[in-house]
Amino acid sequence: NSSPQSKNLNSELLEIHQFANKLYLENFSKSSSAKDYLYNRGFEDSTLEKFQIGLTLDSWDQLLKLIQNQKKFSSRAIKECGLFNKRRDGKGYVDKFRNRIMFPIHNYSGDIIAFTGRDISGTAKAKYDNSPETRIYKKGNLFYGLWETNKAIIDEQCVIIIEGQTDFLKLYQKGILNIIATSGTAFTDKQATLINRKTNKAYVLYDGDTAGKIAATKAGYILLKVGIDVKIIEIPNGSNEKPMDPDEWAEQEELET
Repeated sequence: NSSPQSKNLNSELLEIHQFANKLYLENFSKSSSAKDYLYNRGFEDSTLEKFQIGLTLDSWDQLLKLIQNQKKFSSRAIKECGLFNKRRDGKGYVDKFRNRIMFPIHNYSGDIIAFTGRDISGTAKAKYDNSPETRIYKKGNLFYGLWETNKAIIDEQCVIIIEGQTDFLKLYQKGILNIIATSGTAFTDKQATLINRKTNKAYVLYDGDTAGKIAATKAGYILLKVGIDVKIIEIPNGSNEKPMDPDEWAEQEELET
């Protein structure tokens, strides 16, 4: 798979992601409503900048037009990068992500290889939309944030595993640095092996709802199989007696300490 051709395609795919990210950051910097949306949820500029949070406009082809104008990307790279969907009429492509806050997903070298987009219109079918798997992005092989938190995990000799990007960013912002997020995918054996190379102690901190508890138990079992000492952290219910997610819990803990 490492012929010069495929190496070339991979580097094109990385470059397209970098190009897209630059555009999304630019969009975000000009949008006071997107910034306010995240400020209201408790995010600080330093966190948003470090993890390069961006924005896609309510446009079908903002990215596509700019990429095509570059005239340097092959049609194969445009087709395979996962940032465009085929149009319904089959004539060409449209931007996959529209009207979403964009969370770039980095590989372990810190290159952007995929995105998660969170809807801010309130009208999209799915609250979160993820890049599909591509030649450079295999979901079950990586964790969100590990490129940044790898050192802290090795130093602390323990890792905290959470589900979503927003929970990750909130806890990171509070100074909990030995964390990673599965970002919406089921936990895999490969991920367990990856953790095992760094530490043999893990805490699973998933959402407090039923789905979160089931997913946490499955992840815990996979980690046990590779010999990791694992604890599942139960999040208490909030004042409304509904299960809290890690982000809400962290907020509340902060108020109480």
